Amino acid sequence: MPVEWRLAAIGAAAVVLLGFGWRLRLSRPGYAQVLQGGAVAVLYLTLFAAFRYYGVLAATPAFVLMVAVAALAAALAVLQDARALAVIGALGGFATPLIVSTGSDNCDRAVRLLPRARRRHRRGRVVRDLALAQPGRLRRHLHRRHRLGRAPLPARSRSR
Repeated sequence: MPVEWRLAAIGAAAVVLLGFGWRLRLSRPGYAQVLQGGAVAVLYLTLFAAFRYYGVLAATPAFVLMVAVAALAAALAVLQDARALAVIGALGGFATPLIVSTGSDNCDRAVRLLPRARRRHRRGRVVRDLALAQPGRLRRHLHRRHRLGRAPLPARSRSR
């Protein structure tokens, strides 16, 4: 079996694991978050292996896909008020430039984007809340700010 097919199968299994974790989020939230965190980690590792070890992905598609995985993990963390899932996504997101580095010293683009991102979100606390891994506050902010339809999501108890 070709390497591309194996990597695609592993990625598909991780997506199925994400879906299964999402379905269990209300009945068994702790177990669901473990499944989703493991699936996010498997997606990161699969993309890393496809880029670094097997050369199946070029640097740009690998970077874009890893950023998409980080955004997915952030969205899942916000929707479920899952701090551990937010940390896994944030660590993967911060590691993405290092993982996908090709060795060239072309970091000018990334450095130029940082002030633009700060200016863009200066008034809102959304980015700060996400960076501090406080998805509960971010979720409440999104509900108030954007009126996310229907009844608000049930608050998760803090006892574990």
